[in-house]
Amino acid sequence: MKILILTTCEYNKDLRINPFEFDQALSLSGLGNDVRIFAHDFRSIKHLRKIGYGFSNIKGIKVYYASFFVGRLLPFSLRTFISRIIINNFFKLIQKQNWVPEVIHSHFIDTSFLYNKIINRLKRDLNFRYIITEHSSKLNALRLKKTIKKLTSSAYDGSDYIISVSNSLKNNLLINSKINSIVIPNMLPIELENFKIRKIPSKEFSFVITANLVPIKNHYFLFEAFSLFLEKYNAKLFVFGDGILRKKLKKKCNYLNITDKVIFMGKRQRTFIFDFYNYCDCFILPSLKETFGVSIIEAMACGLPILSSHSGGAEDIIINPKLGLFFDFKLCDLVEKMEFVFNNIDQFDPFYIREFVLEKYSASKIAPILFNLYSKDYKCGNN
Repeated sequence: MKILILTTCEYNKDLRINPFEFDQALSLSGLGNDVRIFAHDFRSIKHLRKIGYGFSNIKGIKVYYASFFVGRLLPFSLRTFISRIIINNFFKLIQKQNWVPEVIHSHFIDTSFLYNKIINRLKRDLNFRYIITEHSSKLNALRLKKTIKKLTSSAYDGSDYIISVSNSLKNNLLINSKINSIVIPNMLPIELENFKIRKIPSKEFSFVITANLVPIKNHYFLFEAFSLFLEKYNAKLFVFGDGILRKKLKKKCNYLNITDKVIFMGKRQRTFIFDFYNYCDCFILPSLKETFGVSIIEAMACGLPILSSHSGGAEDIIINPKLGLFFDFKLCDLVEKMEFVFNNIDQFDPFYIREFVLEKYSASKIAPILFNLYSKDYKCGNN
């Protein structure tokens, strides 16, 4: 089957495709499909880079990309107009290669909105199925802004199926936009299927978080709770990720006098992070909202128990206390759960946690579900 995946990328010194979409492409290619990706980088001129259309072959996946300075400073209508001209020209280029997709699969509301008019125009002449997977946290709320609701109705128009990555997102889409979707979760990176748990002893108990340093991930709350935890216990907190709050979060640690206990690891390659998890004891994610929680299943595949907020997506994953615990947005509750894991770490079997998550979220489990959806004879009452 010929499958075209639409997504975003960052074209700096090298080409980086969003990992969720690229993992999907690899797994579908592994089933014998001809999978190609079109990715766009419409960041502003602040991110200096080569501009134009290009092609790359990454791990056997053909990737076409468009890199142009658009940014968010332009009025919404103008940048949408410019982006759609760029995308339209791309489709003209790919059509000249006489390669016609049988399935086009878009990810995230912003991408789907930009491609919507072009996709609907092409569907009049070409026989393909159009699928949208929604991951965006801006939609995972009980009440949406009017602008987001308007964007949703336009972005999803003409799609054959809409996929939500969690039941929480599915319910919120239904409540806010009357859109019924199918739940298919994100998958684990293929490289984690052969990961070997080899716990490395450490003098100190280690918590770890992997998340962008942005407000919705709620690092301030975590640091405050961790400072209270340190009043009784000795431990470290490793922080993977980067973002707009990096300097402010470091100042927060300095204010709380925990700079020697909180180690900012920066943005690292996934393989580095997965190997580092062997040095850690527990993964924490205090997000205000999560549509799913890929970082959670990645940590579980490395054998780590989870401490998570009630963020929406995590409720689909941590379904029994052998896998981890939930905490409320109260400092005392998070501290209590950290103390429990610290004192009872032997109750969490890393091999059980890993096998549980592989059985539900491995590429070999999720890819066939997607392929079934792509097939023309797929029937589902959610359509």
